Amino acid sequence: MCPEIWAGALGDFRATSTASGGTALSTTAVYIQFPALSKAGDSKKCHLFITPRNFATAVVAKLAFNPWLTVLKTTDNGVTYTDYSIEAQDNSTDTSVTLSSLDTEANGDWLLVGSHIPFGGVSLDVDGTNSTGSRTLTLAYANAGKAWTDYALTYSTAWTTAFDAATVITWTAASDWGAARFKELFPAYTGNEYFTKIPLFWTKWTLNGAIDSSVTLDHMLATNMGGAVYGEALPGQCLEEIAKYGFGGFGNIAAIVNAGTANLIVNVATLAGSEF
Repeated sequence: MCPEIWAGALGDFRATSTASGGTALSTTAVYIQFPALSKAGDSKKCHLFITPRNFATAVVAKLAFNPWLTVLKTTDNGVTYTDYSIEAQDNSTDTSVTLSSLDTEANGDWLLVGSHIPFGGVSLDVDGTNSTGSRTLTLAYANAGKAWTDYALTYSTAWTTAFDAATVITWTAASDWGAARFKELFPAYTGNEYFTKIPLFWTKWTLNGAIDSSVTLDHMLATNMGGAVYGEALPGQCLEEIAKYGFGGFGNIAAIVNAGTANLIVNVATLAGSEF
C-alpha cells in the first residue's frame, strides 16, 4: 500500500505516464521520459511515485532506471558543438534533435553521445526521416587508450538507410570502454562547458554520406546496461524514490512485464523550491 501521507516538502507534481491510467506495458520495453526538470549540464532531485496496475497474465512489472545522455553535434570538425541533451530527453515532441544534412566525419560532422556510466544502447524516435539511400551509421566507443573502436550494432527495427525509422540501437558494451575527459579525446577543443569537466563514457556517431535536410529525432534515450536485468514490482506495489534527474543522474525508466500486459503509473514531484 502507498502511504497516505508523503514525507518531505514537495513542489510541482505531475504524471509522466503516456496515458491516463499509466503507460501500457508489454514484453517489449517502453521508455518513460520525464518533463524537463534540468538545464543542460544541471541535475535536479525529484520524488518518484511508481505504481504498476491492471495486470493481465503478467505476474510482475520489470523496471530499470537508465542514465542521462549528453548529446552533442558538430558540423565544423569539432570547433563548436550544439548541445541537444535536453531536447533528446524532455518528453516533448515540440523540441527535437536536429540532424538535418549531417555529413561525413571527413567533412567535419559527427554526433557524440555520452554518459557518466556505460549504457547498452539508445532508443531513437525518428520524427523527420531520412530518405537519401545507402546511408549507414558507424558507432564507435572511446576505449581505455582513448582510441575509437567500432561497436557491432543491433537494430530493433532494421534501417534500409540510416535514420529512416524509429528504432532501438543496442550493442554489447566492451570491457575496455573507458571514461574519458572530453579534451583527452578532442585536445584541440578550446571550450570549457560542463561536459568537459568530468570523464564520461563517450560514443561517436558518423555517417558515410550526407542525409536529408529535414532529419529530426524526438528523443534519444539510453537503454539499460544490463540488457534483460530489471528490478521487479508486484501489482499495486507502490515504489517511491528520491532520484537525481539530469546530467550525472538518470534520464528515463525502462519498463516491461514478464508476460501479457499491464500499466505503469509514474508520477514525479519536484522538491520544494524547484519547478518543472
